[in-house]
Amino acid sequence: MPRQLECLLLKTIRFGEQGYILKLLTAEGEQLDAVLTISSKSKSAKRAFLHPLSALNLVLSDKKSNGLPYASQFSFQMGRSLIQAGPPQLALALFFSEVFFRITQWQKGDSALYNLAMEYLERMLKPENSACLPLQFLLKIIDWSGFLPEPPQKSTPNLVFGLQSATFSPEPGSGLEPVFSPLLTQIWINLLVNKAVPESATQRRELLDAMVRFLEWHFDRHGSIQSHRIFAEMNQS
Repeated sequence: MPRQLECLLLKTIRFGEQGYILKLLTAEGEQLDAVLTISSKSKSAKRAFLHPLSALNLVLSDKKSNGLPYASQFSFQMGRSLIQAGPPQLALALFFSEVFFRITQWQKGDSALYNLAMEYLERMLKPENSACLPLQFLLKIIDWSGFLPEPPQKSTPNLVFGLQSATFSPEPGSGLEPVFSPLLTQIWINLLVNKAVPESATQRRELLDAMVRFLEWHFDRHGSIQSHRIFAEMNQS
């Protein structure tokens, strides 16, 4: 029996000459794959649906290819279309979708993860979209993953944040554990305590990269997430 579902497109992989494998996150938090076939006549009309972070309504047919169901019908969810999105928004969508794709590889999803994805997709599409969103987004993702650290009771100079221990300590001399620099640690504390995003584009970029490293460290997948650098380069001012 055909299955109707609300889902988020995380990634596409070419499948034959006219097909794609869609990597999806459903509203229930399930990660599943489906095959979408695009004929040459309809390819241009359907291309917009293949951008990562597209929020879709799909009908999966009983027919299967290599054990995967076919997406026989699909449309954008109301008010969540990326068709009119500009390059900065599409770059941000790529980053968000890559994080969600890696997360579903590393840890089982749930409906809360899907709701988080929808929240940030909608925020990204609003006119007041800003360079603060990536840091706010990663803070929520780290919290959902269960790795959000407790800030120190007293913020003192020269504290560093350890990636492995997820704790704050006086600046170590051994260098055995990867750490944030003292300056970056203070910026991280300010984000944790006050939800304050740094005004400096350089500091935002450095903190974003550090937070991605911290997330990867706890999933033991160092260097897996790369697309945040594209967004950072487009927002240097």
